[in-house]
Amino acid sequence: MPVVRFSRSRLEGLVGRPLGDEELGDLVFRVKGEVESLSDEQVELEVTSDRPDLLMPEGLARALRGLLGVEAGLPRLRISGDTGIVLRVERVPSRPYIGVAVVYDYPLSGGVLEELIQFQEKLHVTVGRKRRKVAIGIHDLDKLPSPHLVYREARLDERMTPLHTGRAMSIAETLSQTEQGREYGRISLRDDSLHPAIFSGGEIISLPPVINSDVTRLETGTRNLLIDVTGTDREAVYKTLDLLTSTLAERRPAAIGRIRVELPSGDLEHHPLLERGTLEASVDYVNRSLGTSLTGEEAVERLERMRWEAHVDGERIRATYPEYRLDILHPIDLVEDIAMAQGYDRLPLTPPREMLRPREDPLERLSREASELAAGLGFMEMHTFTLVPSWINEEYLPPRREPVGLVNPISAEMAQFRASMVPSLLLTLRESQGARLPLRIHEVGTVATVSQRDGALEETLSLGMAVMDDSVSFEDIQAPIYALVRALGLRPSTEKRDHPGFIRGRSANLLVNSVLAGRVGEVSPAVLERLGIKYPVAVAELDLSKVLGFL
Repeated sequence: MPVVRFSRSRLEGLVGRPLGDEELGDLVFRVKGEVESLSDEQVELEVTSDRPDLLMPEGLARALRGLLGVEAGLPRLRISGDTGIVLRVERVPSRPYIGVAVVYDYPLSGGVLEELIQFQEKLHVTVGRKRRKVAIGIHDLDKLPSPHLVYREARLDERMTPLHTGRAMSIAETLSQTEQGREYGRISLRDDSLHPAIFSGGEIISLPPVINSDVTRLETGTRNLLIDVTGTDREAVYKTLDLLTSTLAERRPAAIGRIRVELPSGDLEHHPLLERGTLEASVDYVNRSLGTSLTGEEAVERLERMRWEAHVDGERIRATYPEYRLDILHPIDLVEDIAMAQGYDRLPLTPPREMLRPREDPLERLSREASELAAGLGFMEMHTFTLVPSWINEEYLPPRREPVGLVNPISAEMAQFRASMVPSLLLTLRESQGARLPLRIHEVGTVATVSQRDGALEETLSLGMAVMDDSVSFEDIQAPIYALVRALGLRPSTEKRDHPGFIRGRSANLLVNSVLAGRVGEVSPAVLERLGIKYPVAVAELDLSKVLGFL
């Protein structure tokens, strides 16, 4: 979790009164943080990563004022209206999204500048994923060359004055000669020739996610801020901008200024959006989750202390959460905030209704026993991905079944959930051809298919075994799978049956106690050739879910 350091006097000033050491520690704990150290001058805190709004004194003070009953409900934002600034957004494939806003009357006096930079860098590490997902630029608004901004790709020979360098450099030099350029320069560089840049009146003021220009450098005495947020995820960019502006505007008399943004699509937006979300949950759901007996009105009161706006509608709580809360996803998050306002140490302790004795799942016990037997037979255990290429998965589909495919796979190599253990075994052998032969491997894992008859999803636990050698016969895999089944106290047999993906006449159904429970055979040369496997392979698969019924 990120650790931040604040001025204690500034934090207490934002809260509105002094805070004792014990009181501050208790309050911070209730918002899922922890005080690392305290002195008269400084507070050092460890803050949970899902509450980035607490990484700045303004945000933490806002939360503490709610817990202390000084304020309740949604914070009232001060918005000054249109700033007169216009941003034109062009197509930037490597970093397509940008949000911009102004915060007026936020003087960077004393240690505020250091706390603001700390806030920016902690957001880069947490929400921003080390600037890859989101990156933030903060500028002195009064130094802006022009109110006309453009976000576009720039050539590497275009020039800027990087922060703290004191001289103009090409973008190529900025990426290669500055510390930030060397660390972050490859993140959004496209085709080694184009890089995202923000222009003001023809002058580069930012090279996201790398470095700002010295032209708009922040310094002690800066009063008005221009904030840009760029990234690869639209929602993350816009919500981070909402978080930044609404948190900084907590410091009186700061106010938020909106900027007109012309998107590549021709649409028009005004940033920041400052969008708030809604959730609802039943009073019974809250009480069952927490073991409490709160009334709807009591639950609402606690939510309002956590800076929500809420009301009771019959048996349901309907609530709106503030724009700076990036962690709210599900009704259980509403319940968690009620628990924090109540205080975890004030929740009732309820003994369990009955004591249950733990019992090992029979299928898990069988899978462990089968894996140990396979290892004892000389087959090395594997643990592989459950996602496989669609073409090989469909080669080994069981009869009358359909594969489980992904709507938006990350790559063609991970397009479907495996319908058999055979694809996983073959993909492992493909990457292991440099090993000493013969190579014997096994894996126990979940396979999933969809029934053609009723569309039902079926998941089973299966054991797969494979042998790869200079020459391999059907008997090389039949003998060990027979030995494994017999060791389980069952009776194995085979019935000749051709299966797709196997050599014709060299595959069979595997029976356990005369019931179909798997298959065994030599892999088709066509499949091996497509995978680039140079040696013959024989495989066996045993459905452990069926085997369990005989034990």
